[in-house]
Amino acid sequence: MKKIFFFASALLASLSISAKVITLDLTTAQNLNSDPIAYETEHTPVTYYNDLKNVMDSTYSVNPLYAQIQTNEGTFFFDHLPTKENYGGTSWEGFTVSKMDVDSANQFACVAKGGVAGVGTPFLVGYFSEYAAYALLDYSPCHVTFAGEYYPKSVQICQNSLTMKNLMEGLGTARAFTAEDMLTLKIYATDDEGYNDEDKEPVIYKLAEGTNFNDGWVKVDLTPLGKTYGLNFEMTSTDQSYGFANTALYFAMDELVISTTNPVATFENEEGGVNVAKADTCWQGADAPALNWNTWKSGDYNFQTYYGGNTGMGDYYSAFTVTNETANTSTGFTEPYRSANGGAYAGENFAVWNMNYYGADTITFDAQVVPGFFVNNTAYAVTSMCNGDGFAKKFGDEDWFVLYSIGIKNGVAVDTVEVDLASGGTYIAEWTYVDLSTLGEIDGLTFYMKSSDEAYGYMNTPAYFAMDNFGSQRPLDYEDPERAEFPVEVAVATFENEEGGVNVAKADTCWQGADAPALNWNTWKSGDYNFQTYYGGNTGMGDYYSAFTVTNETANTSTGFTEPYRSANGGAYAGENFAVWNMNYYGADTITFDAQVVPGFFVNNTAYAVTSMCNGDGFAKKFGDEDWFVLYSIGIKNGVAVDTVEVDLASGGTYIAEWTYVDLSTLGEIDGLTFYMKSSDEAYGYMNTPAYFAMDNFGSQRPLDYEDPERAEFPMETTVENNNVAEKAVKALRNGQVLIIRGEKVYTVTGQRLQ
Repeated sequence: MKKIFFFASALLASLSISAKVITLDLTTAQNLNSDPIAYETEHTPVTYYNDLKNVMDSTYSVNPLYAQIQTNEGTFFFDHLPTKENYGGTSWEGFTVSKMDVDSANQFACVAKGGVAGVGTPFLVGYFSEYAAYALLDYSPCHVTFAGEYYPKSVQICQNSLTMKNLMEGLGTARAFTAEDMLTLKIYATDDEGYNDEDKEPVIYKLAEGTNFNDGWVKVDLTPLGKTYGLNFEMTSTDQSYGFANTALYFAMDELVISTTNPVATFENEEGGVNVAKADTCWQGADAPALNWNTWKSGDYNFQTYYGGNTGMGDYYSAFTVTNETANTSTGFTEPYRSANGGAYAGENFAVWNMNYYGADTITFDAQVVPGFFVNNTAYAVTSMCNGDGFAKKFGDEDWFVLYSIGIKNGVAVDTVEVDLASGGTYIAEWTYVDLSTLGEIDGLTFYMKSSDEAYGYMNTPAYFAMDNFGSQRPLDYEDPERAEFPVEVAVATFENEEGGVNVAKADTCWQGADAPALNWNTWKSGDYNFQTYYGGNTGMGDYYSAFTVTNETANTSTGFTEPYRSANGGAYAGENFAVWNMNYYGADTITFDAQVVPGFFVNNTAYAVTSMCNGDGFAKKFGDEDWFVLYSIGIKNGVAVDTVEVDLASGGTYIAEWTYVDLSTLGEIDGLTFYMKSSDEAYGYMNTPAYFAMDNFGSQRPLDYEDPERAEFPMETTVENNNVAEKAVKALRNGQVLIIRGEKVYTVTGQRLQ
């Protein structure tokens, strides 16, 4: 069953909507015959809470002309549903109009004793009958239809007097509210048939939260609902019996404000305006921006973009750019239009502002009190502050980064709102609401940024911030998100020699936890991280070591298990030393450290493992396309494994042959890390593939310009068919090189082609 609103629909074709912003005016209230509504002049109580004096005299009329109350020359149509089928003919649902000037326990009164305009002025009383809603198949009896599609801006809500008595004292089946109770008003956008728009979340206002009750008119922001044909109001209470509320579900309403255009600057695409044409791109003031200033509009606000032409390093833009990029990382100044947590606050698009040195850009608008907007850092600024870059320093606890929002009235700056984008070792990393109402009535807003990191009077920190929903109200249930902390300054484990620590004494040698290792476990330090080496003594085939060994060997070949401490491409990622880990069967060795989010490290195969996988050996098979070799990095927190990062050292016929970055940040905060390896080649539950990998720069950040190197391919053995290849092979073998031959080409095991 569809709700009755065909009276309003019949009028739409003849209406021409000229008003831009329309505010509910109950002095214009009429029935559907355009007759002004009348009010009862005498006390006519059915019960003590049902006195009709100063209430619409047709509240209980079943005349179809009163099935809706229209106002503002047919702009608003409020459903009014009296029925004689319930409660002995004393029932009504939906809306009625009241001018009651007392705060008594009456269903037609409100605690403010009148509308927003003052005592005794008209206001709407809404009664949400759950029984009626059930009978109408989830179609709210408290429904208002607009004369077309509009953007709701706000509505004033007040506590009903009878409901207040329920909340404070209890009445009939209703009990007084306790700290755990809730009375909620939900306001839904509707489709063209009056049903809730399922693609939009409702606006929620809490008329009572525990024993905190609404006690006067409160403006509720409706801008999140977007464009809609009308509104449905629904109420819920935690005081229930058999699934229905015991609390009287009444509320008072006034000053509903709607607009023909979206008043909030959402930066979403619209015809003739913002046009971010493709995913992960941006738009700068026009589809083809003119040199110098371009002015454009979103919502009721005018924005500016400066285009300085091509500088030789690309097009130069400043002030506002609209973007829909969703990444939350940035490699630097070529990727400036991304928010710190990726994407918009709401919708798809958001704006990024960067400081302009060609004149102050100003958002302009009709004089008003601007509620506020949502702000975020950009991924570019965050990356710079967290790591430093070629222009700016890495931030410490004493550094700061501030955004100044400067209100303008008649061309004069009147006041400023400051936002700490970064300070005290923390920074904004999620969309955060900025209250601009303290600026008072203004007609313009401009911005300025400052940082503790500057040179010659200019900021080094990237002068960018992200903005969304400019002009929006602070959401009623909004709480500031937690700020992110800058990474703790931790010394990276580079495995380089240091006094009292790592000491690889000679070239092409290694060091195993001490200059004279003790039997069993030896613990040692590089950077701020503690490593372990196991020494099992002399086995008859030489000294036995496992877990971590530090080496400076530079060869990229290996004849087998007697040469295990060489990387696949020879030497360290940086410096002279690197570490090699091999699986230990005498207890799990763990890298330990103060609790932190470890950024990552560089990994490589060892030449020993590569030689074995490429050729096979006395223990292990030669790898084919179906074989694999995996390293598991297992994060530990308080002695418990929390998560794992996997690295395919070899798979699908390819293998890591150069230093490759491994991101460990997904493990979250940990205080230890251990490793495990598995291979497709195993026997009796043990790996045949050499259980070794190489590591360098443990605890380092991913370099800004880093890209994963190409993986090497396992060789395919082919018969040598010409003397030229054979001649090369013989010559190379004389030089002690281990070879792989593919057709007419000769390679070393690390993939280097011999000319």
